[in-house]
Amino acid sequence: MKRVALISLNGGVGRTTIAAALARVTAERVRSVAIDFDPQNTLGLHLGVPVGEPRGLSDPKFGGPDLVELLRALQPDVPFVPFGRATRAQVSELTRTVQNDPRWLSARLEGLLPSGSELLVIDTPAGRNPWSDQVADLADAVLVVLGADALSYANLADTENLLEELSATRAGSQRAVGFLINRLDPRRPLSRDVRAAFGQALGDRLLSVALYEDESVREAVAERQTAVRYAPHSQFVAGLHEVSAWLIEALA
Repeated sequence: MKRVALISLNGGVGRTTIAAALARVTAERVRSVAIDFDPQNTLGLHLGVPVGEPRGLSDPKFGGPDLVELLRALQPDVPFVPFGRATRAQVSELTRTVQNDPRWLSARLEGLLPSGSELLVIDTPAGRNPWSDQVADLADAVLVVLGADALSYANLADTENLLEELSATRAGSQRAVGFLINRLDPRRPLSRDVRAAFGQALGDRLLSVALYEDESVREAVAERQTAVRYAPHSQFVAGLHEVSAWLIEALA
C-alpha cells in the first residue's frame, strides 16, 4: 500500500479540494482511498457526504465494520475515511496522542481500510503541526500544494525546512516530493511572476502542470461533488490527470 500526503503551510490554497479530486482521479487506475486527517472534518463535503459527519478516525470505537456500513450508507464519490466530528477537548487530547506516537495513524488504519486498498490520499491541516508531520513522515510521496500568491512563496523556505527534517528521519528510504501550484490565473501578472519564481527556486521539483483558476471547482463544492464528477472536461480536471500520472509513476 502506498501513501501520499497533501500538505501546505498556509491555508486557503485548495489542498482539501485537490485531495478529494485526486483520490477520485487515481481511483480510475488503482484502488484509492481518501483519508481525512484534519480535525476540520471537511473532506467528505467534496465527496457527497453531509457536513459534520460524526463518525471517523477520531472515535476510537470506530472500526472496520463501521466504515463498511458508513460507505454503504453514504455512497461517497470515492471510498474515504472521515476524521469525524470531535469536540475541542477531544481534538486537544488526540493531538497530544499523535504528537507522542509517530505511528498512531498507521496503526489506526490497520484493519480499518477497505480490503485491497492500494493508494491512500491523505489530507492534513494547513501549517506545521503534529498531524501534518506524522502524515508526511510516513508518506511514500508528499504533494506540497502552493497557491499562486506571494504568501505561498514567502512560506517556501519553511516548507523546505520541514521536508529536510522529515528526510532526516526516513532512514535511507526515498520519498517522492512534488510541488503543485493551484489556482493559477495566467491573465494576472502576479500569478505569472509567482509561478516563474517557484520554478527558479524549486527546479524540477515543481510539477510542470499547474491547476488553473476554475469557477467550476467552486460550483462542484457547492454541489458536494468533486470537480471530476461535476466538470470532467474542465482544465482543472485535465491538470489533475497529469498530477495523477506523475504520482503513479513516482510511486512505481
